[in-house]
Amino acid sequence: MIKQKYVDEYIKLYRSGKVMFNKEREMLIDYLEQYVLNRDDLYFDDEMIENCIKFGEKWYFPLQPFQKF
Repeated sequence: MIKQKYVDEYIKLYRSGKVMFNKEREMLIDYLEQYVLNRDDLYFDDEMIENCIKFGEKWYFPLQPFQKF
């Protein structure tokens, strides 16, 4: 199963009830868990993700968990 800290954090916020999702976002999480996150032939490029987040927060504004997701 592949992991990415921002994806995992956002799903955890939803599961704990700290954020609410609309039906489409619930369906997205279900799809990701069923068809994407359980695959071993895919990966997240963590360095690229971190660089993108750093750039956005440096030049624009702090990002919310849903934006990092």
